[in-house]
Amino acid sequence: MLTDPQLLYYLEKIGYFPKGHTNRKKNIAITEIRKSPSTQVMNLLPRLQLTTIPYESISLHWRPVLQSADESPRGAPVLLSPPMGITPADVYSKLVAQSRGGYCFEMNCLLGYAFQSLGFLVDRVTAKMVCDIKAIAKRAASLVGEGANGFTSEELVQMEAMPADVPGWETHQMLLVALPSDPTHQYLVDIGLAKYSIRAPVLLTKLSSEVHLTRSPGVMGTQLRVWHDPAKPEANRWNVSIQWLGCPVYFPLYTFQAQAADPAQIEMIHYYMSLSPRSCDPPEMFATMYVDGLGQVSLQGMELTIVDIDRWGSRQVERTVLESEEEQEACFKKYFGIEGYKLGAIHASEGIIIFSDHCP
Repeated sequence: MLTDPQLLYYLEKIGYFPKGHTNRKKNIAITEIRKSPSTQVMNLLPRLQLTTIPYESISLHWRPVLQSADESPRGAPVLLSPPMGITPADVYSKLVAQSRGGYCFEMNCLLGYAFQSLGFLVDRVTAKMVCDIKAIAKRAASLVGEGANGFTSEELVQMEAMPADVPGWETHQMLLVALPSDPTHQYLVDIGLAKYSIRAPVLLTKLSSEVHLTRSPGVMGTQLRVWHDPAKPEANRWNVSIQWLGCPVYFPLYTFQAQAADPAQIEMIHYYMSLSPRSCDPPEMFATMYVDGLGQVSLQGMELTIVDIDRWGSRQVERTVLESEEEQEACFKKYFGIEGYKLGAIHASEGIIIFSDHCP
């Protein structure tokens, strides 16, 4: 969990407290939440973190240096790997104190620690991604405006089918959150999928005789659907599907079992995701966050994209190609508050990644 000073600063950073609140009033508010955690607070914290702490992958590219090239026996800088841990102290230091962002493990871990510090019951769970986002987005774009009239109900169900037995690791991590007064009812919370995050917690509800569908708004006009298949009750498996703005079809996103993951497994997956080139998608440095007055701002490599959804449900897209690394650094600072990421670091392509005592 976060310490009391860390929790106070976290809540200040995400804008939980009204302007003008003294520290005494803030501490009283925290005490009141701990006495009776509520679904109102559970709904508010994810939305606030999504608009104040960016999803970003910069630390996968710019790594802290452990040894200089002169000290390294192989003549290249030795880099810390993984670049960041996921303990409460680690994620607080990076995402709050240093005003950085993070990927799913870091974003959801920070939120989970905050929930626990406020008295909520939290399980960290892992999920298997069963989609190819680029392929799905391309397919969805071709269906926008066509309507669902061309598909039979069986075809629509097949498009959303979850291949739970697809090979591979469960490389995504989310949260199951519950109120102490009602521990049997858990809510799925996931703000760690960048532009595909869930903005509001989803109550996991099982029905005995039919597939239960719960819809929740995502970012950038997407809708997400969480469902449990009663035909496989022994697996306690849940599926999350995504629908793009204007597209009639839901596509499979990820599948998970509603049970706490082994902490050692979470550490191992984080270690893999921090090292493997396959985990870095997109391959360029990337950051995204909703910015009030602008929309969803994303910086991928040298391309800046701003997407806004107007009141009629239309997308307004603005793209800018940056011309220099200086412009890129200025955009990271302007839109995401990220700066200084090159200090004491070097690009991963130029160094040697080693196992270190810092790693699990």
